[in-house]
Amino acid sequence: MSEPIAPTRIIPAGQPLSPTAVPLPPAPPGATDIPPWRTPSPPPPPPPTQPPPTAPPPWTPPPPAAPVEVHLVVDLVPPPPEEPEDQGRWWWGWLWPYVRPVHTAVGGLLALLPMPWTGYSAATTWAYTVHKSRAFGIPVAYGLGLGALAMALGADHRAQREGTVRQLFTRTVTVIAFIGVTGAVDFFDPVTALTGVRP
Repeated sequence: MSEPIAPTRIIPAGQPLSPTAVPLPPAPPGATDIPPWRTPSPPPPPPPTQPPPTAPPPWTPPPPAAPVEVHLVVDLVPPPPEEPEDQGRWWWGWLWPYVRPVHTAVGGLLALLPMPWTGYSAATTWAYTVHKSRAFGIPVAYGLGLGALAMALGADHRAQREGTVRQLFTRTVTVIAFIGVTGAVDFFDPVTALTGVRP
């Protein structure tokens, strides 16, 4: 165990220990304190001086707007006169798709062509049959002939979207039925219908 240290001299506060001793700094060193063995760095150059801002030019009102001239040119040309619509064209435009001249010509030829086993055509045979039905009454003959024609026209109308063979067949039947109506007609029928007098 060491001996206790006994002070031999009491130095008052603020007095150096010896004449050659460096006095203590009044405060602990900081970031700005530089040791004596270092040379201080040169200070940074001063920032460049900015030129003083120039004052904006005084506001001047814009020049007055020039008047806008609009030139409008209108050609007063009367419209062309409308052509009067031909009242007879509408029914021809509606009827033409049903005419089918090629089918009608070929169908009429087949209807009037003599059949080998009788020597008479189908159209004349049907007209003779309708004419003989007048013996049962004039209305019977007209009903038979016009009824067959109505059914043939209906079938021919439905065959518009069918093939060529179907259209040719229905057009041939229509021609036969149309000629058959002539077998029911007699020139004296209007007189009989008006007066009741029979030939």
